[in-house]
Amino acid sequence: MNNNKSRTRTGQYIPNFDNPRIRKRVKKALGWAAGCVRSEPREMAKNWIDVNLGQQQNELGAWLRAKLLICQDNFYYFGVDGGKCKEYSLNQSGWDEVSGMLLGIEDANAAAPMQKEGKGKSLHDMELIHAWARDVHKKEFDSKDFQYEEKQCARLWHPLQNLKKDAKAYVWKKEGLSFDYDIQACAPTLILQHAQQLGFDEWPHGIQEFLADPRAFRKHVAEVAGYDYNDDKQAKKVKALVNAMFCGAKLGANKDFALFQLLDENYERVNALKNDTRLMLLKDDIKRCWKVIESESMYTVKNENGRKLALNSKRKWGRYFDLERLVLDAVRFYLIKSGVKFFLEHDGWRTDQVIDVESLQEHVFVSTGYRIKIAGTSSRIIEESLPADLESIPNNYQEAHEAKNQEGMALCQLSPIVLRVNAEKDYCEIVQIPSLLSRLRNKLLISQNMNRPNG
Repeated sequence: MNNNKSRTRTGQYIPNFDNPRIRKRVKKALGWAAGCVRSEPREMAKNWIDVNLGQQQNELGAWLRAKLLICQDNFYYFGVDGGKCKEYSLNQSGWDEVSGMLLGIEDANAAAPMQKEGKGKSLHDMELIHAWARDVHKKEFDSKDFQYEEKQCARLWHPLQNLKKDAKAYVWKKEGLSFDYDIQACAPTLILQHAQQLGFDEWPHGIQEFLADPRAFRKHVAEVAGYDYNDDKQAKKVKALVNAMFCGAKLGANKDFALFQLLDENYERVNALKNDTRLMLLKDDIKRCWKVIESESMYTVKNENGRKLALNSKRKWGRYFDLERLVLDAVRFYLIKSGVKFFLEHDGWRTDQVIDVESLQEHVFVSTGYRIKIAGTSSRIIEESLPADLESIPNNYQEAHEAKNQEGMALCQLSPIVLRVNAEKDYCEIVQIPSLLSRLRNKLLISQNMNRPNG
């Protein structure tokens, strides 16, 4: 046996966990796999796998691949017009086995119960994920100056955007960026307003119904499709469905339609959605919006015979990403000017401090012409001089929750902050008095995440 490896009697390779270098590489691989590899198949670039597991021709790299990954689609190609990577999913049983070996336990199932963090993940899992992220991105974590890659589609990309939802919350809390914000119903909001800026003057009943309460509308779509909206994966499918429709995806009951694949290739599900009046009204509004956008601002593409080609989903997504980037650049400028440390995630961002949401929304409007609504992780700020103590806050919140006004909103004064409570969606956010922002930041004693709507 050498310092790096050992073999069973049959000649099968197993890592030598007594070697500190081997343990370090395995920990890194476990952290990456737990944090970034999903249970459902997704395309993964070979270079990204090599960086985190090692190259395939290396015995340890090959062993980690076999234990941690399941190749679900071996087909790949590269070309001028794009490409496709192989698709992989997480081998959870293999991950458990390697984790158990790392802990010096032959059978991972025999391991002592660990403290849980998030939705069933052990604190050990989360610590491995955080250790991997910090090892790879230490300089950026320390400086909070993250370097993004410019994508052709106008989006800014960073490897940490690939972290799973529960892992993100843990890692960013550890790294001091615990305040999470995003633009509510970003694609529908920007596409509608873009069309209106270009001359669309019809009343979009379907889109307005969606924007009035995106969660309720998605829940309705889930019920029609037979999905459980309380299940995260199924809710994610519904959200992806609606967003895809806003960028040109069509409902069709054959394998040529991407939405058919998204809907598990279920004919009854597709037909039920096509017969839903509310969803079809939304679909018609979207179509009319894109008709104006195409005629007023997009160049015409023709085939070799001179015939005009229909505006496809790829070009529609491209236009939406341009709009999203326009707004995000305005957000980025505001945060930098305000001295806020942040990390960008497409139509959202994380910060090291509470931001003045209303001020930022106004800045975006003045800079871009788009009216957005920002949802975010709320913080409960307690100051020694506050008349309301911790025990009285839930009572005030409940009173405000029960006293909603005509717009479904209620205000609960907790000087010097205001809790805005949305009684229908059962969440609240803090609206801070701008003049007190700097003073309150220095007196942040308690931060507590509160539920917020998906959107």
